[in-house]
Amino acid sequence: AKLASVGSSLAPSDDGTKILKRVEWLNDYGGLLQDIDYDKVSSTLESVGIDHAMTILKELEDQREGVRNPTTFILNSARSSWKRAAASDPAPKRLSGAAFPAPDASASKKRSLQTSSAPAPARGGRAQTTQAPATQLEVLNDFMSFLGKSPAVKRQVRLSEIAGAVDALGTARALRVLKEMQERGLGLDDPVSYIKAAAQRHSPGVKKESTGYEEPEEVDDVSKLTSRLTWLNQFAGLSRKIIIDEVVGALYCLGLLQSMSILRGLQERGSDVDDPTRYIKTAVQRANMASVLGEVKDEDAEDEDEAEGDDAGASEEEDAGEEVEQEAEEEAADEDGQWDNVEEEDGWEEPKDELDPAGFEWDEEEKVQTPPTKKSGGSVSSASKLAARDAAKEAAAALAKKRNVPKRVVGALTGYTQLVPTRAQGFTHQRGGVKREPTEAPLEEGEEANVHEEKVKSSRTPQLPVTPQEKMVQVRDYALKNELHLDAGCLKAMARLPFYRAKDMIDDVLLGGRNRQGVQNPSRYLMGAVQKLSMGLGVEQGIAMELAVTLGVVLNNDALDELACIPRKESHAIMRELSKNPEVRSDPLRYIKNEVLKCRAQMDARPFGS
Repeated sequence: AKLASVGSSLAPSDDGTKILKRVEWLNDYGGLLQDIDYDKVSSTLESVGIDHAMTILKELEDQREGVRNPTTFILNSARSSWKRAAASDPAPKRLSGAAFPAPDASASKKRSLQTSSAPAPARGGRAQTTQAPATQLEVLNDFMSFLGKSPAVKRQVRLSEIAGAVDALGTARALRVLKEMQERGLGLDDPVSYIKAAAQRHSPGVKKESTGYEEPEEVDDVSKLTSRLTWLNQFAGLSRKIIIDEVVGALYCLGLLQSMSILRGLQERGSDVDDPTRYIKTAVQRANMASVLGEVKDEDAEDEDEAEGDDAGASEEEDAGEEVEQEAEEEAADEDGQWDNVEEEDGWEEPKDELDPAGFEWDEEEKVQTPPTKKSGGSVSSASKLAARDAAKEAAAALAKKRNVPKRVVGALTGYTQLVPTRAQGFTHQRGGVKREPTEAPLEEGEEANVHEEKVKSSRTPQLPVTPQEKMVQVRDYALKNELHLDAGCLKAMARLPFYRAKDMIDDVLLGGRNRQGVQNPSRYLMGAVQKLSMGLGVEQGIAMELAVTLGVVLNNDALDELACIPRKESHAIMRELSKNPEVRSDPLRYIKNEVLKCRAQMDARPFGS
């Protein structure tokens, strides 16, 4: 700051100091494209007077967006005012020699030094009464007391926050900023953010504006959006901080232009928005809905254009059919011209044309072509006419058949003409909930079915449940069929599931897993999926568990699965024997597997159900 660098006090001073303060304020907060060079304009502004100088600076502030060089603007404005004064006053007092005084940097600096730090004897011969400059701590204490009394302060501010923000300014700059805040009431709603913004604006080598936002150059959209959101959190005065990680992705997908428009609306609302993060999310959703509705309208317009194109195609086909008919009639007329003399001599009368001139939509059953009759010598003419009419009729039928083809609908089901089976399936063919197709060849004529085999089939015992080993083999075969090699632990875990569920899980692995990005270790993936399933005990396993608890026998899931694959009577007998025999209690699972294997072998060996 020039005022602090020349050592001037903060007390009210003469016109030169006022102009200097005004120029510095415009450089700091006026939003100018370039800073004003005070050394070039100081003598000019002082020469035109304080009132006219303030008027020129006010015009510069109002027209700041269109002024590229503020220094040149001030000099030109002062020069034009001198010209107007010279035109109105024939003998101006200030004009002597040159039309405009040249700026003198040394003179302006000397003048500012004289106005700010003049010696005491020049002011009436009194002793020097200049007070010693206040320390930064005293200034901060005075400023804190001012904030405590000011009604414009919206929240309580601690001394440590103000001190931390002032450290970035420096002593001289901090004194001037705090003085301006007390005199003009600037930034009292959030003093800490205001002081931080002042420090950031005057950081070395950086030119920043107070009311605008300057985007970094040559960066991607994510960096621009992140910088904009960070700026809003610091200087927009929002009621809450924006959670950048939750909104930057949605804003990036929406697009930079619409995202900046949403953030500009949030900046204009400021503290009126209770939750800025939710505001941004809602605005993004509305923008996406608007874009989706626009795409739907565009698709409807395209469908209408396609329908118009189909109608145009149909009309073109009708025109082509009419042209074919006209050509056929012309050929017939040319052939008839050769036989005109013969027809006149024989007195033959030509029958009327039976073709419909309006198009090809006629009823073939009602309008049957009858060959024309000639008295004599007309056989060649009638044959040519019939041939021409037959050709025209065939062409018209082909075009009509092409027009009457049903329009293809994308996604529709076509090609199925029979949706029911050719033969009924009886109850006996659906045993176990699975549809079974006949595997035996049909009996030929003269053969009789074997009644004894039918009786044997009806008297057999019902099919036994599948053992865990058999289910493990089924799962392994299905996995190998799809080129998946699963380890023993995975096969054992999947054998406890129903086969349809194990099959679905293997299909899920083949499709790429949960995220459809591929599975590197299928066995580990399937083991994790089985462990996540909350599978309870089956009916037979639950009954076996209750009996085992009653008898004091501890069984695991593998033992319960083994007992569930044999009839309940035999499984209960095995558990009672296990509870009574202390020798087999050392390895109950091995004993149960052996007994189940014996039981199933005996049941499979029985030819009849007795």
